[in-house]
Amino acid sequence: MSLSRLLGVFALSLAFGCSAGTKKADTTSQTDTEQLPDSVADLTSDAGDVLADEIETDTLDSVTDGVDVLLDEVAEVDVSTGPYAHFEGSGAVIGSMLGVSSHMSRGADYSWKREAELEGLSELGFNRVRNDFHWRSIESEEGVFDVSGQSHMTDLILERGMSVLAILLSPPEWAQTDGTYDSVDPEKWRTFVHYTVEHLMDRIHSWEIWNEPNLDVFWTPDINPYLYGVFTKVAYEEIHALDPDAEVVFGTLSSFQFHTENIWGFVLDVAKFHPDICDYFDSLSIHPYSFAQQYSPEYNFVQGVYVHPPMAGLIEEARVVLAEIGCPNRPIHLTECGWPHYYMGEDKQGAFAVRGLLLAASAGAASYHWYTYWDSIIGPDQPAPTEDTFGLMTPPESAENPGERKPAFYSMKGASIVLGDTRFAGDLGKELGWEEPLYALAFADDQGQFIVAVWQDQDDLELETAVEIPMPEGATSWTRYDYTGTEVESGTSNPAPVAATGWVNYLKFE
Repeated sequence: MSLSRLLGVFALSLAFGCSAGTKKADTTSQTDTEQLPDSVADLTSDAGDVLADEIETDTLDSVTDGVDVLLDEVAEVDVSTGPYAHFEGSGAVIGSMLGVSSHMSRGADYSWKREAELEGLSELGFNRVRNDFHWRSIESEEGVFDVSGQSHMTDLILERGMSVLAILLSPPEWAQTDGTYDSVDPEKWRTFVHYTVEHLMDRIHSWEIWNEPNLDVFWTPDINPYLYGVFTKVAYEEIHALDPDAEVVFGTLSSFQFHTENIWGFVLDVAKFHPDICDYFDSLSIHPYSFAQQYSPEYNFVQGVYVHPPMAGLIEEARVVLAEIGCPNRPIHLTECGWPHYYMGEDKQGAFAVRGLLLAASAGAASYHWYTYWDSIIGPDQPAPTEDTFGLMTPPESAENPGERKPAFYSMKGASIVLGDTRFAGDLGKELGWEEPLYALAFADDQGQFIVAVWQDQDDLELETAVEIPMPEGATSWTRYDYTGTEVESGTSNPAPVAATGWVNYLKFE
């Protein structure tokens, strides 16, 4: 998404808006310990007074009634203790969420750059690779198909234990009778989908229909929710006829379409033309970039009538539109996430990367694909080259010099190391009465062991706020890891002291 396009959206919001303003979390914080319910001993003491009074009246029936009341009150007391009492891991395992939206070679020939990327993805602990399967490349001439390159790339990805999310998109020129996507015959699209899936369905089981069809840069001459719905239905029919267990992913929506109903309002537009659209997809995908791709994942941008929610809010808005069209429980994939470092710097990019992941997990996202693996070389005529600086790595030069790891690489790797086997369990900061900009999210593995991620949303990443994290019931020690997953210190004090900064710190309890 170019900066000029983002500024166009912003200008449109001003035209609709009234007074301007932004919402930003307060820079103060508060840590309170909630009081536990009255103890059973207090209840027993109170009941004893009741019994004494009743005995003084020599009314045995009243004494019996008093004992019954006591037993009822004791039964109502929640004897579980601590803020973790109701936490339980749920949703996707963090390791299974991690992926990349990649531009790696789809050719059949050897590619040192692709090999270097696959090695890096393995080091990161990523499990998903999203890539384009362009119709224009697979069927460059009508009736002449070639998926040998895509097949080879798929094999290389699977050999490293990762799965493929294939994006079906981009009609060839021969299929555009008037030079636009609107003129493409859906039956010719059906033929392409059938051939591609038939030849790869033994290895690929997730198919995404288009990329950002709610932007005219990806659907010419202008967005067309009616035809996108037709293409989705055709693809669903062919894919499920060949592979009934396959996943058809609908939407792939940019967060930068200005829509008066919902930031993901394109879904509503499709449903207006196709009220039965819920019968033709298995999951929804969104691209929850922050406003202008510069603000933190916690930031709620408001300008007149235009609202660009934070990460968790973007996922919740997607759930709202799914409910409105009749399928509220479909999985929500984040098939592009990221921040370019061009204006904010590499450190903020790295800090935001993992904070976005943790907030996405807390909101119930099914996956989190970082866009993209490498930076590109910035040309001399690019006034705002943000598109070239999303990478986890600097631009590669050769097999011997495949680029340098950026802070975002290390932060994503750290999350994979520390949280890979866990699921989101609960908002500990909320349980402790914390307010923004402080965050503490709890994660748990299948054995019930808790890990707490702690950070704060401040412009200065190094600014420290001293906080205390109580141990879960039964834990006797803790170990702190920094954002790279490196062990920093350990202790037995309860609560555990932590300095919250813009970088995520992890506390693992045992």
